[in-house]
Amino acid sequence: MESPDHAPVPLVDTKPASGTPARGYSWEQFKPNHTKSLKHGAYSERMIAPLAAEIANELLETYPRLRGFREAVLEYARIDAQVERLQAHVDEHGELGEDGDPTGAAKLLLRTRVHLANRADSLGLTPLANARLGKDNAAAQFDLAKLFAEMAKQDQRDT
Repeated sequence: MESPDHAPVPLVDTKPASGTPARGYSWEQFKPNHTKSLKHGAYSERMIAPLAAEIANELLETYPRLRGFREAVLEYARIDAQVERLQAHVDEHGELGEDGDPTGAAKLLLRTRVHLANRADSLGLTPLANARLGKDNAAAQFDLAKLFAEMAKQDQRDT
């Protein structure tokens, strides 16, 4: 415990590093909705939401069977919008950094594309998933037809 006649020692030195007073100028404050700190925009709600809404509306219009799965379609659309933003950034700035390694945006683009492909598959938007969905529908219709035939046969026996 400190004695009352000693002032506490500050944790951080508040003097300028140069030891001289500040120069007396400052930068203009950022205005609302600025994009100065925006890199690729894949995490920016302002950049993603309008694009995702456009993608979702187009999907629901093109594939009416998806109307019962609005939340899944919106999730897919958001991921697709992120891919579009990331791809635009990578196209503009390149996939490799100055050190020759893939940039963070390029790595994120790859991971996001994999996530998008998984969502597309679950919605039946890939050729294979669509074929699987068609096969499942055909099998279900065949099972129903078989059931109706058996019911009709049973009705004939009962009469």
